[in-house]
Amino acid sequence: MAIQIQLMSWNIQKKTTNAPFIAKLMSKYQIDICALLEVPKKDEFTIPCQIKSQLDNLTPAYHKNNWRSKSVDVGNECVTYIWHEDPLAVNKFKASVYTNSHDVIAGKVVKNINNDKIYFPTTGISWAGLPGKPNGRRPSFMAFETNDGAAIRRFTFLDIHAPFNTDTSIQSYSAHLYASSREIYKVETLDVVSAASAVKSNAIVHMKSKVDSLVPTAVANRDKTRTAAVDAVIKTIQESHTEGNTLV
Repeated sequence: MAIQIQLMSWNIQKKTTNAPFIAKLMSKYQIDICALLEVPKKDEFTIPCQIKSQLDNLTPAYHKNNWRSKSVDVGNECVTYIWHEDPLAVNKFKASVYTNSHDVIAGKVVKNINNDKIYFPTTGISWAGLPGKPNGRRPSFMAFETNDGAAIRRFTFLDIHAPFNTDTSIQSYSAHLYASSREIYKVETLDVVSAASAVKSNAIVHMKSKVDSLVPTAVANRDKTRTAAVDAVIKTIQESHTEGNTLV
């Protein structure tokens, strides 16, 4: 049986004082999940907290005390998701979580449906420079699953703040890439960065016999050498978004 979910995308344009308006708007149109665009990194916690506080104090009540939030760093800003998680019932849903870290499954869009890495344009890029490897703002995604007592059905909510350029309309290319995103169909269920970080201390100890034999005795800070090597691996994993198990 299908469930009905109302989605909303809202560009806050770096305004941090309109929480009451957004909360009332969500209530009026019965919004279940809201994605906020152009959230400044410094406000990735305060803005959703302000909105959730307003939502929890609405009259009449609207999913009181059941609001959650997650901010995704997409480059020079964040996309922030706000949603409600109610007890199991008809038309209910909840955020999907990683199998190991139990954090909500959300992040930047990095792959297309062929599992190839995709690169989004910047405001100043020209059509002649595409496809290339521009490092523009990426879409964000967050994964959800039904919570209605029936077999779980999974879905994702992707949102994008396309680059602004009135001369070239380069944002249309962003929309093309956005539509080809792998995260529309499946996402990672293993938090590989968390998994790698969890074994960091063991990896450093394991490297001791390998690294020390290659580093002259006179060289100081062997411990720092091993730690730096492991940190570099973890950083590479984080930047490349190494694939874990996937769900459809």
